[in-house]
Amino acid sequence: MISWFVKLGILAVLFQVVVIAGFYGYLRWRHPVPHAESRPRTKRLLLGGVVLITFGQLAAFGAIGSTRMASLFSLRQAIRIQNAGLLVTFIGYGILVVGFALYLRKRA
Repeated sequence: MISWFVKLGILAVLFQVVVIAGFYGYLRWRHPVPHAESRPRTKRLLLGGVVLITFGQLAAFGAIGSTRMASLFSLRQAIRIQNAGLLVTFIGYGILVVGFALYLRKRA
């Protein structure tokens, strides 16, 4: 049984991924990249950023949520895992910003 906190976190992560994918789709539609060979690097950066964001947030929500359902971790361990997950999330957002900046730069 998953606690409501983790379910809400999963919905928030899915919403963020949908917004990021929608923004990328909008950029591809409004500002296509003329050089197709430069697109794979940008796609890898964007996909890597989304994966890090998703993994980091799910780890953070899961660690804290696990203390409410079953004591897999102590509270101190869960907080450490949550902090590491948030750090991974912030790194993922940084990579995502760099990927979008490279995408917009390559179209010019």
